[in-house]
Amino acid sequence: MENIVKISSNQGSFSDDKNLVDIDIDGGIYDFSKSYVNVNVSCIGTLTGKPDAVYPVGLSFQEGRADNNDVVPASNGVIVKHVQLRNEKAGVVESIRHNDVLRAGLGLYEQDKGYYEKDLGNMKNVLTTSHFSKLGFQELYNEGSVLSRNKDVDIKIPMTEILGAGIIDDYDTAKMGRTRLHMEMNFDKLATTQTITDAFPWSELITAGGNTYGGMADYTNGTGADQDVDFLTTSEVYDSLEDSPFYVGQPLDVNLQNAGAAAADLAGNPFVITSIEHQATGQLKLNFDAVLVAALANGAQLSTITVHQTAPTSTSRDINKVELVLYKRNDISEGADEVQFSSFHAENDSYPQSTSLNKQYYLPSNCMNALIMFNNPILSQEPITSYRIGLNGKPTTNRDVEVKSALHYDLINKTFINMGKQVKNMAEKSIKSSALQSANDTNIDTRILAVPVPLSARQTQLSLELNASGNMGGQQIIFSHVLKKI
Repeated sequence: MENIVKISSNQGSFSDDKNLVDIDIDGGIYDFSKSYVNVNVSCIGTLTGKPDAVYPVGLSFQEGRADNNDVVPASNGVIVKHVQLRNEKAGVVESIRHNDVLRAGLGLYEQDKGYYEKDLGNMKNVLTTSHFSKLGFQELYNEGSVLSRNKDVDIKIPMTEILGAGIIDDYDTAKMGRTRLHMEMNFDKLATTQTITDAFPWSELITAGGNTYGGMADYTNGTGADQDVDFLTTSEVYDSLEDSPFYVGQPLDVNLQNAGAAAADLAGNPFVITSIEHQATGQLKLNFDAVLVAALANGAQLSTITVHQTAPTSTSRDINKVELVLYKRNDISEGADEVQFSSFHAENDSYPQSTSLNKQYYLPSNCMNALIMFNNPILSQEPITSYRIGLNGKPTTNRDVEVKSALHYDLINKTFINMGKQVKNMAEKSIKSSALQSANDTNIDTRILAVPVPLSARQTQLSLELNASGNMGGQQIIFSHVLKKI
């Protein structure tokens, strides 16, 4: 039997600069393997003069390079830049530098296609198998008159994606003493994003040769008198409201032909949807907060009607709070006296930009695997074509290892097996949120290098030769996967 305990951070406010988080753990036996850090976030879009306007705004991770600013992280662990766990028994239990680089590299192989298609990372920024996403930082109502609203969202970071000690299922503070989790966060890399914008998906065809998302049905006034028109009806028939880009509270700009005049934007733009009616025909009737066309003469027609979402005046992202959600165990009276786990030691190296590299490093004792990642700044995207790795003066292969070759994938797979992890994805692509997941050619080549290391009580010499098709960025990290115990 377990209880859930939520411990708020010692810090009460956060920003791009206020990015340190300290959480003190005490008073129980905890299952770290089920526990996680919650980062509570608000993402909001506003429109001047329209206080009821709501936008589907989500969260993106801005890695730092322009090509990567719409890449979907393969792990929410990238939000944690550096992490340290301390307790009264051992002092520093574990310290991982560049956890963001590590988790991005591991997640590249650990997350299969479904992780991205179903937006399991909960950053709500993925253009999934649907043509667009309404994200998840808002409650958007596709029908009726209830106004859509913004809401806070918890971004969940499992302890296993922060610490090697995250696998411990019986951490006893009575034996380990008062414990502190210290993290430096990448809050400055969290930004807002939208997949429904003023430009998308309004001109996109819903089906080949069919209607566009922004196309509206012509309307002829048949009331027998002048009419103030404050509604539009979609051309498209929607069997499922989830396929519709429209919701209550959405601001739209309208363009139309009035009684045969040239098509023009309406002077009253933008108009906010106040209610949506799913009609028997399957079309959607959109009712607005103001009259679109006043005194339309009887028999006159509105035609060539198109709409698109109005661009927001501004979007904002706020970090509201950070807390640790712990699973407290009541089924045992005490935890283990000694706990063994594995962690990662990071050696950061800089070198002049070049198309080749030949260097030696020393891995710490009790090292089981070596991972080479390129922090430029986070994702490993160097133009490497081939490499060789040696251990203690002996080559691990009898020839150069070509990237994308069977030998390269074999080394990756053996290393993950040696870490007790499963490789689920060998595409070696960073997925762009702006691309459909089937369009792998639009995504970005990303890979790490890895090799199993024979366990030794002594240091292991690692020799590394790299060849690239262009200049490498001159930054790399050797992550040593080591055994530890407390």
